[in-house]
Amino acid sequence: MEITTPQYRVWVDAQAATICFEGVLGEGSQSAYAPIEDLMRSVLGPGPAKITVDVRKLSHADEAGINALYKFAIAMRKRGGGSLVVLASKQHAWQGKTLPNLKSFNGNVEVQLS
Repeated sequence: MEITTPQYRVWVDAQAATICFEGVLGEGSQSAYAPIEDLMRSVLGPGPAKITVDVRKLSHADEAGINALYKFAIAMRKRGGGSLVVLASKQHAWQGKTLPNLKSFNGNVEVQLS
């Protein structure tokens, strides 16, 4: 499963239960992120105990893109059980400032900055 545009690419590695992002999320409106949100929710299902979101190659995300990540953390909490690991990069300042806030939406979030 994959979404590719000239600005970004989002795909799922189902075997590793990992959602990967690269590029720039700058669609501007929340409704523009519906396909990405659907792709992310497709991983939940009865779901694996651990889901990883890898944003290390995502150089920028606008407010609506960040909200899509927050919504996913909430959806995972509502599903019950399991942990969410977010792989982030110190090279992209927004990740270190914004992604730790995911814990306020889901206590089972672990942000790994490298």
